[in-house]
Amino acid sequence: MKTGIKLFFDMFSENISEKSKMQCDAFGGRDEYFKYVAENCDSVEISPVRATDDPEYMLYAAKTVNGLGLHFTIHGVLGHESVFFNPYKLLFKSKLQPLYNITVHPYEDMEETKRTLAAICDIARAENYPVRITLENQRYSSEGKLHNLCRDVAGCVAEIGSPYLYNCFDFGHQMSNALKQGEEFDEVTEQFLSQVRQTHIHSYDCNSTHFPLYCGSVRLEKNITGLIRHGYDGVLMIELDHGRYMGKHDLKKAVVGSIEALKNAMAQIEGKLRVTEVYKNGYRDAVKNAASLLDSDKDGLVALAPSAYILKLGGTKIAIDMSLCTMPVSEENVKAVADIVSGCDAVIVTHNHADHFDPALLSLVSDDVPIYVPDFLSYNKKNVTYVSDGTDISVGDVQIEFFESAHSAGENVVPEYGFAAKHNGKHYVFPTDVRCYNAEHKVFHNTEVLVPHLWLGRRMALMLTDNNYIEEFAAFVNSFGAKRVLVGHLYDIHREIDDMWTDIHFDAVKEKIPCCEKILLGDITEF
Repeated sequence: MKTGIKLFFDMFSENISEKSKMQCDAFGGRDEYFKYVAENCDSVEISPVRATDDPEYMLYAAKTVNGLGLHFTIHGVLGHESVFFNPYKLLFKSKLQPLYNITVHPYEDMEETKRTLAAICDIARAENYPVRITLENQRYSSEGKLHNLCRDVAGCVAEIGSPYLYNCFDFGHQMSNALKQGEEFDEVTEQFLSQVRQTHIHSYDCNSTHFPLYCGSVRLEKNITGLIRHGYDGVLMIELDHGRYMGKHDLKKAVVGSIEALKNAMAQIEGKLRVTEVYKNGYRDAVKNAASLLDSDKDGLVALAPSAYILKLGGTKIAIDMSLCTMPVSEENVKAVADIVSGCDAVIVTHNHADHFDPALLSLVSDDVPIYVPDFLSYNKKNVTYVSDGTDISVGDVQIEFFESAHSAGENVVPEYGFAAKHNGKHYVFPTDVRCYNAEHKVFHNTEVLVPHLWLGRRMALMLTDNNYIEEFAAFVNSFGAKRVLVGHLYDIHREIDDMWTDIHFDAVKEKIPCCEKILLGDITEF
C-alpha cells in the first residue's frame, strides 16, 4: 500500500490562499513543503477540484506532482454529469498516469446521488476515460446525511454496478459516527470493505474530524487490517485540515507526526499479522528449539512468548513467567510447553499480569517442579513457595535473588519482583516490566547478561520522534553495566499496535545501548 497526504488545490496557484500559505510556511515555503512530501510519501490527493476549475490549471498541478515523482489522486465535487469531467479532459489526454481516481461526496439525497453517478459512469464508459470514481462515506450531522453511511455507500455502488465506481473509506467520518451514535449505527460491512479503492485517514478529536493521527481517535489497526483482508493495495491517504486544529497543534508537527504514525502503523500491522501466523501455525518450531536447548550442554535462553522464557545455566533449567493465555496457541502446543516446563528445576512468576502469570498452563505442570511466586500474589498450588524483596533461593547450582522492580509509578502501582540468577560468579539479571526508569534499582556486579523489557510510553508505539522514553530506557539499561543486553517483550500481539513493541522500537534504542540484541519468539540465544 502507498502512503499519501492531501494537498489543497490552491497550493499550486500563484494566488495561494492564506490558509494554504500558512501550511507551506510551516515547512519554510511551498517548495520545501512539496519536497518534504515527495521524500516521505508515495502519493498526494489534490483537493478540492470543482467542475468550474480550469483544465489547464488541473493539468499544471498534476504535472507538478508528477515531476516530484509522486502518484496522485483527486478529490472532486459531485455535480451534473454534463460538466463533471470538464476539469479533467486535458489530464486524461496527458497520460501522466494509466488511471485517475476521483473521490466525491454523495448528495444528501441518495437517490439523486445514484442517478448522477450512474450517468457519470455511462459517460466514462462511452468516452473510454481512464478514470475511477470513489464514493465517500459521510459523517452523520443531520437527518439529511442519515443515508450516506458505510452500508449506504456500499449499497449505492453495488446497485449501480459499474466498473468505474467504487468506495472511498473515510476513517474519520466513520469514527465520528461510531463514537457519537454507537458502533452499530455505522457498521463497516464486508461488502463495503470489498468495494474500497481509496481511503481518507484522519483523527476525530475535539468534537471534529481531520485532526492529526497522533491524537484523538482513529482506528488504524482495525480498518487497515480489514482492508488487507480484502486485498486492498491502494493509497492510505492522510486527509488533514489544519484550519480545524490551528492553535492546538503545530502545523509542521501535525503533518510529520501523522505520516510517522501511519508508516509505523503499517509496519506494526504487518509484524503483528506475521507473528500471529507463527503462533497459530509455526509455534511448534519454538517448542522444539526450547527442548533442543534443554537437551544440549550449552547455556542460553529461549522465548516461548513475549515475556515467557526458558533459561538454562549449567545443568539448571528455569522457566520464567510461563504464560500463553494471551497468545493464539493451540491446546496441543500448550500441553507441549507444559511438558517442557515439567522438565525444569523451577518456575518463577514475577507479577500478576496475564502475559506473565497463566494458572491454566501452570496447572498442567508437574507438582514436582517448585513454583516461586511473589508474596503479593495468591496462588493455591501445593508446590508454590512465596518470595519477597531480598529473598535468596538456590535452584541446582544457580543462586537467585529477588528484588522489587518499578513496574509503574503514581497511583496505578503494579507490584512485581525482578530477579538475578548467579552462576559461576556471573549474574543474569531480569528486571521484568520496568516502567519507571528513573526509580532506584539494584545493580549487580559482574552482570553478564541483562534482559530488560522494552517500553516507550503508554499508547506511544506509533510515535518515536521526540520520545523521551528512548533516552530513559537506554540510561536505565546502561546503568547495569551488563556485558550483553537482550531486549525482550517484543511482538506482544494481544496488544493493540499503538501499545506493542517491535523491531522499529528496538532499532530506536539499540544504537544507544552497547552489545544490544533482541529476543524473538523461538530463537535460541546462547551464552
